[in-house]
Amino acid sequence: MKINNFTLADLLIVLSSIAILLILLLPTLNHSKKQADVRSCQSHLKQIILGWTLYCSEYERNPPIHENSGWDIYLSPYINRKCLLCPCDKIANRKNNNEKIQSYIFNEMLTNNHLKNILSVNNTIAFAERGDKTNILKKQVYPASENIQYWESYIKKDRHKNKSNYAFVDGHIELLTFKDTIGDSTTLQNMHYIKSIQN
Repeated sequence: MKINNFTLADLLIVLSSIAILLILLLPTLNHSKKQADVRSCQSHLKQIILGWTLYCSEYERNPPIHENSGWDIYLSPYINRKCLLCPCDKIANRKNNNEKIQSYIFNEMLTNNHLKNILSVNNTIAFAERGDKTNILKKQVYPASENIQYWESYIKKDRHKNKSNYAFVDGHIELLTFKDTIGDSTTLQNMHYIKSIQN
């Protein structure tokens, strides 16, 4: 029985075929990784908003969070600290992060509103993805009652391509452009602005 030798030419053909397959598959794999990161971020936000809801139910009020007081401290009995980081947030995920920088920021308007007073819980943002500018890395809240131009840099608008994840008061999570969240910038369409019975 004659056995054909595996020649250098055959090896080059096999390697070329593998290289072509990898070139074709890499964009798909990269897209899948990005989608997985988006889902992971949404899962973290979901756990945070559930923890916040449990806190509000147990204490019958919203956490007394202000610019430099950590909302994560109030929610620590209800959430895992790993939930505070988005996998795509390179700054918060850097090694030796002793400052405990988080990937998410809380809507300050909720500190003065009881949940039962909010008119549209499914259309009101509680948590957003925190921006990257140095002066806001340690911020815990963004002042949504102010003009949008004042606080929009607090929000990361494009962590997931040209969108970011937002957690709403009713507990659902959405991947949206910043423009989607503010509409025409009026308080009526702005999802960050709390419309309450008291307004």
